[in-house]
Amino acid sequence: MLKNSSFALFFFFICLESVASAFFAEANALQKWKASFINQNNSLLKSWNLETKNSTNFSANPTASSSPCNWFGVSCIDGRVNRLNLTNASIHACLYEFPFSSFPNLAYMDLSINRLFGTIPSQIGKLSKLVYLDLATNQFTGTIPSEMGQLTNLQFLCLDENQLAQEIGQLVSLSYLSLRTNKLDGSIPVCFGNLRNLTDLYLDENQLSRSIPSELGKLKALQILTLSSNNLTGQIPTSLSGLTSLNTLYLFLNQLSGPIPLELGKLTSLLNLRLSENNLTGQIPVSLGDLSHLKHLSVSLNQLSGSNPCELGKLKKLVNVCMFSNSFTGDLLEFCCGKVLERFIVYSNKLSGPIPQSLKNCSSFVRVRFDHNQLSGNIFEEFGVYPNLTFMDLSSNNFYGELSSIRGSNKQLQTLKIAKNNLAGSIPPEFGSLSQLHALDLSSN
Repeated sequence: MLKNSSFALFFFFICLESVASAFFAEANALQKWKASFINQNNSLLKSWNLETKNSTNFSANPTASSSPCNWFGVSCIDGRVNRLNLTNASIHACLYEFPFSSFPNLAYMDLSINRLFGTIPSQIGKLSKLVYLDLATNQFTGTIPSEMGQLTNLQFLCLDENQLAQEIGQLVSLSYLSLRTNKLDGSIPVCFGNLRNLTDLYLDENQLSRSIPSELGKLKALQILTLSSNNLTGQIPTSLSGLTSLNTLYLFLNQLSGPIPLELGKLTSLLNLRLSENNLTGQIPVSLGDLSHLKHLSVSLNQLSGSNPCELGKLKKLVNVCMFSNSFTGDLLEFCCGKVLERFIVYSNKLSGPIPQSLKNCSSFVRVRFDHNQLSGNIFEEFGVYPNLTFMDLSSNNFYGELSSIRGSNKQLQTLKIAKNNLAGSIPPEFGSLSQLHALDLSSN
């Protein structure tokens, strides 16, 4: 019995010595990295100091502050560093000096919003247990190292707002990938179609070119896809209809061409659809009327034409509709059936006819632009009650008649433009009670 107790006590001291030695090694590694900083007077990292009761035998006499587990931005499990949260910590340094091999248990690393520069070192592939990596808003240059493909446990990767360029490295097992606002060029890798656990993919504000690979349609778990502000060409692939979990699709500010695919109507979870500032042609497909959860629709600044399908009027959850600068014809659609529409922007088209009754009663309106169309009708009858309206532009149409008295419920109105129509009569005295009104244009009537 005594022998067993002695063995247990011996084993306990061996483990204690091992833990003490491990956290000394990790503390020393962090201190060496700190010593490489350009800004040595970093007040946030004052706690990063080694203190011992006996400098000749650290592992036997460590003080509480010696453990990196008590340092700013450092967290541990079982005495080993597993988390570094140094976001916005005023670090000005090169990541090449970071001792990656000294932290085999590191699972979380956030170094975002600092002044880290140089390339991302290939040694980062040694962090085999890493689950979360955020290096956004730094000054990294060069390429994304292919060694990141060795981080098989990585689920979250954010490299936003750096100066990374050239081909995207091979990345696996991710659920969140954000590479926005870099200098990534070339095509979107076909191998991205293998990231079956991906829920969020942000590649916007880069220099990506060529067509959108159809393989992205294999990402069945994807909820957010943003490819905006690139140089993508070709047509929108019909395979994207397989992304049945998608709630946000941003393809604006590219050079995409061809029609809007009918198949997008299968994305029944979609909340946000932005296809503006491309070279899309043809009509808006009837199938978009099946997007019953859609809140934001933008197809502005394309070459779309024809009348809009009345099925779009069934979308009761629409809050924002932007369709300006196309060649749409026919009547204004009655988009306000859900009474939540706030912004309806359709200027610079070829729309005609009167304003529908449902829009006159759309009390949720905040901003309305119907200018530069061929709309008509008696302005006295067309102006509705809009208690939340701040901006309305009906200029350059064919409205006629005298201005109605602006009702007291329009007190939020800041800008009203009805220039270049066929109005007559005098300005109603009620305009004087609109205390928020700072821009009124009734010219050329």
